[in-house]
Amino acid sequence: DICKGRMTGNLICTKVLRIFIDNDIEEPERIIKNFCREALVWGNLNHLNILPFLGVNKQLFALSFSLISSWMQYGNIMSFFTGHPEHDRLIAITEVARGMSYLHSLKLCIVHADIRGVIFPYNAKTF
Repeated sequence: DICKGRMTGNLICTKVLRIFIDNDIEEPERIIKNFCREALVWGNLNHLNILPFLGVNKQLFALSFSLISSWMQYGNIMSFFTGHPEHDRLIAITEVARGMSYLHSLKLCIVHADIRGVIFPYNAKTF
């Protein structure tokens, strides 16, 4: 789940981790471990075309954690293109490719299994 909020006067996005409690104790622990790993990796990324990581919250949503980043006014790149068909798509795709190239240049192996336009946050000021 994605929620919009404010932190120190700035708009933020919180991505809430869904944890379903059942009889399997190891599953929630594994999910939380993976969540922490994602937060650590994202927190160490530093590139113009990678959305900055602002932190983690474990109090805002009961029994869950959330990743915090800046709020992107236009949402994802596909939503932006829908509202701004005149925007140069080649420039935008080049910027996405630069961000992906940065991820692939790291010694740390980062795997992204779902690469689609709707998952790329977009801020027109970046382009």
